[in-house]
Amino acid sequence: MLKRIVFLIMALLLVAVSYGCKTIDALDKAASRSLYQSMGITPPDEAASDGQGDAGQTAAAPAEQLTVNKEFQSVKIWSEPSTNSQIVCKVPGGSQVAKLAENDEWYQVRTQDNNSGWISKRAIKTDDQ
Repeated sequence: MLKRIVFLIMALLLVAVSYGCKTIDALDKAASRSLYQSMGITPPDEAASDGQGDAGQTAAAPAEQLTVNKEFQSVKIWSEPSTNSQIVCKVPGGSQVAKLAENDEWYQVRTQDNNSGWISKRAIKTDDQ
């Protein structure tokens, strides 16, 4: 039953995306980004610009780069800020990730391979490490 519900939700979202429906913008950014990636589509906010941009629009500030602690061979990137969520990918210790958001214990990040998810703050190198 749960699989049918998930399938129906994904199908509805796919229809919304294909028709340019603005309801995708109302979803949590991490969830919508994950949905786009699962369908092999580059999210609109990550799409490469044509270099000309819109008149009067300023470019967004580059994301802060975080370094995964080298003490770890690899670190998991999770779909939600919880180890009970799905694993999106793994990144090797010492690699760079772009910080998108954060909460008390997690950073929302984008990897160099353009995977997005959540990484524990304990896995990020700090100035004293």
